[in-house]
Amino acid sequence: SLLTRLAYLDIDFKQFKKIKEIKSSITISDLKSITKYPDEPYLGSLRIPQLKRVVTGITTTNLELINEIEQAGLANLKIIDFASDAKTGFNGICFKDSLENVGFSFRGTDPKTLSSLATDSLADVEAFLTDNTDQIEQAQMFFNQNKNDAVQNFLYGHSLGGFLAESVYLKN
Repeated sequence: SLLTRLAYLDIDFKQFKKIKEIKSSITISDLKSITKYPDEPYLGSLRIPQLKRVVTGITTTNLELINEIEQAGLANLKIIDFASDAKTGFNGICFKDSLENVGFSFRGTDPKTLSSLATDSLADVEAFLTDNTDQIEQAQMFFNQNKNDAVQNFLYGHSLGGFLAESVYLKN
């Protein structure tokens, strides 16, 4: 559950790239400094915290989620890649454990704005009706760029993110 929820953190992509230029991987603790709006509920990037709480019932903030991940014994995870595409709504995060196993977590529908909600909802409908969406191709490319055939690769996702994880699994 925590690894699925990891994809819902609202990470500052520019800050992520800056740290990646300096370090080969980012720690869970590093996420504290590059997560936008640390005191808001972690569920995606909708900028209306009260609405997030009412609609989802989630009160855990971005910072609290990171602390939960650390306290659960996952502080040593290394974040090796992060992808976010506002145009299609795709969002994925890739991490390694201490045994070098690779995990991929994909975000589901994320209502950042009304237009992104419409984009993601269209992807949901397209996925349901056709078993296909642009996000599937992005998830597969993200997987191909980061997988390690010498170890285990794990896929996580919720809602549309679960569909993406399932699609990548079936193709591989």
